[in-house]
Amino acid sequence: MRVLKETPDLIILDIMMPEMDGYTMNQHLMPDARARQIPVIVLTAKGGLEDKSALAPNIQSHLEKPFDPQELKERIEKILTGKEAE
Repeated sequence: MRVLKETPDLIILDIMMPEMDGYTMNQHLMPDARARQIPVIVLTAKGGLEDKSALAPNIQSHLEKPFDPQELKERIEKILTGKEAE
């Protein structure tokens, strides 16, 4: 898995992906200590999925589709800097 080789600063996961859903992908990251520390933003077309990802401590935010790209940018900045984006 590429994420285990390159360790990104943040992962954006879409729940509805063709071969594996985003929650399953995230579960594959959990055994690796480095990957478990990478914050995740979940994109979803399905509302009300926050409860399901409460079990995954690395999921920092949910954004429901369609979403405002500016809102995604602000959430990324907030997570990466640890403070509110201006």
